[in-house]
Amino acid sequence: MKKILFILFLFALSFAAQPENWEVSSILAMLIAALLISFVYAGGIAFESEGLKLAAKQEAYEWVATLLMFTLFLFAVSTIDQFSAGASSYWLRESLDSIESPKHINFAINISERLLSEQTLLLSQIMNLSKDVADESTKGFYCSGVYMGFNINTCMGFSAFSNPLSMYAATVGASIATTNSQIFLLKITPAFVLLIVFPFGIFLRCFAVSRGLGGFLLSLAFGLYFAYPLMITFMYGVTTDYQAINGLNPTINVDTSGIECKPLNMGLSYAPDPADDAMDATRKMVDADYSGPVFLALVKSMFSEGISLLVLISLIGASSKAFGAEVYAFVLAQLERIA
Repeated sequence: MKKILFILFLFALSFAAQPENWEVSSILAMLIAALLISFVYAGGIAFESEGLKLAAKQEAYEWVATLLMFTLFLFAVSTIDQFSAGASSYWLRESLDSIESPKHINFAINISERLLSEQTLLLSQIMNLSKDVADESTKGFYCSGVYMGFNINTCMGFSAFSNPLSMYAATVGASIATTNSQIFLLKITPAFVLLIVFPFGIFLRCFAVSRGLGGFLLSLAFGLYFAYPLMITFMYGVTTDYQAINGLNPTINVDTSGIECKPLNMGLSYAPDPADDAMDATRKMVDADYSGPVFLALVKSMFSEGISLLVLISLIGASSKAFGAEVYAFVLAQLERIA
């Protein structure tokens, strides 16, 4: 009987997500599941099989439970815009009136795109300083006498800044990659969750043979659609407050004219004083003016994304058991422990 049910619901899945409206897809999946359960019960009556009738009754109870989950999800989707608009205006002092529905996801995309612009500008500034430092480190002069000559590279000390600047560039580059992946996941979430994950989840949740997978898909739908974008917005508020309290600037506004090294302009002690002064100016930029924005980019992207994903995994693991996916909940608990 389980094999027959498995073949029937695989056939029905091919029709479950065809409508463009996600509510229609989900309702259609529920109706197909109810129809299959009715067929099983009718088969029990026709063949006088108490086992088939008992199995159909048990699946009918699970169908009602799945219907309640569908109602809960529908209510959450219909009220999330009002909740996110109120929370953003109260905490972040930002209006979501001009943002299309779903507002909580599109606002998270807006936040991520702002962060991406900041990080792109910061990486460009680091690359420009790296180029200037490399140019200065090659400066020197040549002295020649009778049948002999020698080079003096008084500015070679500038090469010492290549390592920290390379580290800064790598950090910001990793932050940009993280932000881009975050934007991609947010953009595919509405269609992926509402038209694929949720309809399949409520359909599979109705049958014992696929209840675990269906419960996991429902947990994934709730986590991706609600928890993940809301956590991104929450972490944005936390990092923005941290930025304001510590007076950090996400980009760099530094005059780089002070790093010019003049190898021929030597002091009375014949020491390359202009080169030392230029290196001191560069060292202050690298240590103070550049490290703050780089650290902020790391916190606002990789750290925030890591926290959001940990919350997502924790929520899926905690809710999977409630949705009937005990095995998946155990596996996610192990992943959470490793993370």
